[in-house]
Amino acid sequence: MRILFTAVAFSFTICTFAQKNNYDLVINNVNFIDANTGKIAPSTNVYVKNGIAEITNKMFKIPAPKKQIDGTGKYFMAALYDMHVHFPEQNAERFFQLQTAAGITNCRIMKSTKETVAFSRKAKNIPAMKISYNFFGDETYKIDSIPIIIKSLKPKGYDFIKVFGVKNEVFFEAIMAEAKVNNIMVCGHSLGKIPAKKLLASGYKSIEHLGYFDKAKTPEDLDSLIDLAVKNNVFVCPTLDWVTMAYHGANKDSFNYRAGYEIGKKLYANTWDTTYENATKQFGKNLKYYSDYANSDISKKLSILAKMHAKSVKIIVGSDAEEPYQTPGFSLIDELRLIQKAGFTNEELIKMITVNADLFWNKKTKQTDYILLSKNPLDNISNLESVEYVIIGNEIIDTKKLLESIK
Repeated sequence: MRILFTAVAFSFTICTFAQKNNYDLVINNVNFIDANTGKIAPSTNVYVKNGIAEITNKMFKIPAPKKQIDGTGKYFMAALYDMHVHFPEQNAERFFQLQTAAGITNCRIMKSTKETVAFSRKAKNIPAMKISYNFFGDETYKIDSIPIIIKSLKPKGYDFIKVFGVKNEVFFEAIMAEAKVNNIMVCGHSLGKIPAKKLLASGYKSIEHLGYFDKAKTPEDLDSLIDLAVKNNVFVCPTLDWVTMAYHGANKDSFNYRAGYEIGKKLYANTWDTTYENATKQFGKNLKYYSDYANSDISKKLSILAKMHAKSVKIIVGSDAEEPYQTPGFSLIDELRLIQKAGFTNEELIKMITVNADLFWNKKTKQTDYILLSKNPLDNISNLESVEYVIIGNEIIDTKKLLESIK
């Protein structure tokens, strides 16, 4: 993101630039949230062209923009990343349009299907996707096939590798070696056949679900693993909300507290309760046991996150939404609300879903997507639910109209 503030030297630059360009969007008198610092620049004017924002407290006479908005009382900031998404088996377009409506313009697809790459290239009003190729650990091919497979991934449209499981250490070492040769990122689950310290030092980019850390036997062991993650720049994606919803840690009648609940109810009412009831039948009289398990597991993971907070582990955030009552996109807010219980501030949470994700992808381009909100997420992270517009390149998406169009 290119940000030009109010110094005199910059004002002339903006003035000259503004007078020569037809802008895609101009927002006057808006509060700009700098995700890097957590600071607000009040009463600013934003000039957006092709995804690059010029921000100043000056106002300039320019040719009529495609759209102009009075930003009084509103908040402008970088758009959001959802860093743990499984490509849905059904209604993919609806799933990802809900992501966009929630202000998410980039998704890390952690489990893909054969349709994912083609879908990402043709669907409209959906986030940009980074798509994983998956190793599950039950592959039938021989280890000699790994170089061929990994070399073919980028030409086929895959951006990185997610490992769910491996046959053995030799298989894992081959994946990591070939990924390095082909300059493709590897991340994924903790792996039962690979020692934690070996994996954390292997070049793995991220650990999902707090794997390994949640199995540490002593506080000293946990500290050692966290220190290794920091030393080797391993990111952590907690996915706490999935635990709560997968084990039905609340009565179904109380799920109206969730972000996007009314939107989800409108779209999923015919399936939500049936899916919930079918899933809980298997628990039988043990439903309370699973609820207690979810609450206990969340408590344990929050204590781990509190230690990671103290040691400045890089946290990225993913919704992992696939359970009943997790409204796609909006459940990212529920995830943030859970993570916050580990002691993170609103400023830190916003940084996780913007800056940290950029760091994860080593993003260097000046072009950035943006959102315009009616409420301040620095006051309450739940205010991320108030997105009015999403700006992707030169496209300006009215979230209310988008939601009305989703069937």
